[in-house]
Amino acid sequence: MESVPDSGDSSTGDLFVHCGSLTIEPGAVVRVEEGAGFVIGADDYEASLLAEGTVDSPIRFHNGKTLSFGKNGAAGLVAQGTEAAPITFTSQESNAAGAWDGVIFYGNVEDEQVILEHVVVENGGAGALDGALHFKDAGGSLDNVEITNSETWGLYIEGDSSPTLGEITGEGNAEGLIYQE
Repeated sequence: MESVPDSGDSSTGDLFVHCGSLTIEPGAVVRVEEGAGFVIGADDYEASLLAEGTVDSPIRFHNGKTLSFGKNGAAGLVAQGTEAAPITFTSQESNAAGAWDGVIFYGNVEDEQVILEHVVVENGGAGALDGALHFKDAGGSLDNVEITNSETWGLYIEGDSSPTLGEITGEGNAEGLIYQE
């Protein structure tokens, strides 16, 4: 298992986690430059990302493109913030709707390893994604998730997707908060 402390470092290209687990420590700020992606579980490998913030050390992801999970290999995302310190997925520099693509979960995710609790997703919904959070033939669990300022839907669920939905809130999403095929 790899661990990333808050070093202030930035990625200058696509960031891949091919196998194993990546833990983001409380207080870390993860920045991925505009036009680059963050890919977990690519090329038929198994990988997961664990991000657990605290009240004093919330975690913020600043991204330029797409956070992709389980497209080619088994993957997961466990992002468990708290009410006082949610984990935020947002754009690198702009507060505009569609400033980045968003987070997508494909069919190879391990459903029990996709947990989003006390998470904020803002300024996404650009590119090929139909929502700032997009499930394509995938499952998982979402509770206390706020999705705001998406250029498209807040949460888009398609195909054989079956995420368990708790409290999902949001505003300013151009197409609406939740779409499910």
